[in-house]
Amino acid sequence: MIACCRSLLAALLWALAAFTVFAPSLAQAAAEVTGQQLVSSVRSGRTSFDYTYRITVRNGTPALTAAQASVRSNSTATQVLKSSVALGDLQAGATITSTDTFVIRQDRSLPFNPAALLWTVSGASISGPSSLELGLSEPFVAPDGSITVTPAVRDQSGTLLDNDSLQFTLAIASVGAVSGNAPVINGLSVSFPKLDKRLLDQNLSIDPEGEFADGDPTDPNYGKETGGRYRVTVSIAGSSVTASKEVMVLPSGTAGVTVKASQYAGQLESLLAAATLASQNGDAAGLAQVRATLQTVNANHDYSAAVLGATQAMAPPNGYLVTPALLSARGFVPGPQDAQFATALANVVTRIRAARTQVAATNAAALTQESIDALQSAATAYKQALVALQALRLSALGAAQQELAINQQLGTELPLLLDAIRRKTGELVTTVTTAGLRVQPTHASHKAPAALARSTPKAMYAGAQPVQVYPFAAFAFSIFTDLSGTARANIIELTVTLVNSLVNIMAADAINANSPGGVSIDVCLASSSVAFVCPNYRPSIVTGSGFGRNAGAIKVALVGCVGGDLIRNLMTLRQPRDIAAGIRLINKVVSITNSLQQEGGVGAVVMPDFIDEDELFGGDRLYFANGWPRVNQGRLPCVGIVIVMNQTSGGVSALNLNFLGQCG
Repeated sequence: MIACCRSLLAALLWALAAFTVFAPSLAQAAAEVTGQQLVSSVRSGRTSFDYTYRITVRNGTPALTAAQASVRSNSTATQVLKSSVALGDLQAGATITSTDTFVIRQDRSLPFNPAALLWTVSGASISGPSSLELGLSEPFVAPDGSITVTPAVRDQSGTLLDNDSLQFTLAIASVGAVSGNAPVINGLSVSFPKLDKRLLDQNLSIDPEGEFADGDPTDPNYGKETGGRYRVTVSIAGSSVTASKEVMVLPSGTAGVTVKASQYAGQLESLLAAATLASQNGDAAGLAQVRATLQTVNANHDYSAAVLGATQAMAPPNGYLVTPALLSARGFVPGPQDAQFATALANVVTRIRAARTQVAATNAAALTQESIDALQSAATAYKQALVALQALRLSALGAAQQELAINQQLGTELPLLLDAIRRKTGELVTTVTTAGLRVQPTHASHKAPAALARSTPKAMYAGAQPVQVYPFAAFAFSIFTDLSGTARANIIELTVTLVNSLVNIMAADAINANSPGGVSIDVCLASSSVAFVCPNYRPSIVTGSGFGRNAGAIKVALVGCVGGDLIRNLMTLRQPRDIAAGIRLINKVVSITNSLQQEGGVGAVVMPDFIDEDELFGGDRLYFANGWPRVNQGRLPCVGIVIVMNQTSGGVSALNLNFLGQCG
């Protein structure tokens, strides 16, 4: 009998322990009972026992105050003697064990049914954090860069809460392999200090930051830099609500240029989203703000293909470009998706060019349904090509093999697309803001144009004079927004590849110290005499050495008489052997020259039509079929500068010449 009772009691206890697995909670309940702990058991009759339990409760959202759990039984064999369990305050997402208890009486002569106990958790909702989203000032940064995290906290109803009333904690952790210095947290900001390095022949007066000086090969940090992927996590004090987001640090020697390209795309995307909304609503004030923002973007002369193209995306922190042969010798092997990635990369270039062509062909003053549909088709094809690329992963060896293609996208194709979008946006903003405002139809849609059927702008305004441009403009702005966003996603995707590859290469201490050498100029023939430079002298020729045969890698900066002092100072620096230092110097020269060109026509950046062998003196010859643009806007001759830059080697050479405002 005793053994039988013990067996029955054990079975009952097991069944009671199992009830939380099977007990249904209320539909849509924010909190639920997930377990119980036996406090005591007392025989209450010949076949009955009284059991006292504490419970474990897991809350969802929102937070509850004065919460309690209530249990009832739908079985005559299980009586609830004490049904309510006081829980107090429950934070959103919290799990607690109660101090209060519930009591049941079970008739052990009948089988226990766990589903007989039904729980309800109730309480007053607390208007507190329910969800958290994070915004990052930048998706990736260069070494020595920083990000700011902006939390957006909402309650259960979706209402945005005031951050001033909340206390946030930020944490950061590496995702995979990283290199260099550890991140530094300051409130809701994180900085990524670059490595300290010994430099060779640094000119402290002209180059105080050492941007254009070579690293010392004997330095332990030579060839290394801060970089990698990190996960930023923010939590809210007094709440279990958290959110995370990834940020990257690009350890290339030209990371600053890549970051600038991303910022260019991001600013275009933001202003175009505002333009879309303003044109949909016929909002004159909103369009005026868009125009002002666009002027700010235009004023940043570094936001241009000329400057962003002065780069070498895979330039290591020190030394020269790492070759596939060097990586293979260090044990790097191809990845299983390298070939697919190369094909997808080429397809993305094709789609970028098609999108750029379509943007340029769009007539902002005479938009039609056909032109809008063609623009949308090009944007969609580009996005689909990028999605295919994002599904693939490239090995470090594959990245070295695809260095030219990656650099072509980041340094040429994407900046050219962004320039085309910026120019066409300016034309469209001018067209819209000078056309006058009209009341907009309430059914103007922000869907893909081809899906509008009979409610197209063309149908709505057929026969109207003058032609209403606002609905078409809204579609065009929307497509430009998508294109800018896709371009930025493209930059970020390639940055992921660069970060992973460069960190792995640095970890293997794979450094290419074999620089291909510098650049030198022998003669410039841009007039009937080597002593003068005439605008538009055909052909203009530069002879020298170190030019190579890739005309696309050569940039020639022409600086007139005004504003050349800074460049003259830079040209006194020793030619760097580190390709990264050389490219940074090239980018600086191009940036200054581009600003001089935009602001006063006293600078220009040109590229040769082709390069061949100099039959007279030997060496290389740059050939400019249409000559050079005018960079001396005065009447008198003045001393200017011709600077030849090779982006393949990082070589730079300059020559002072007398520039004429006009000849003949």
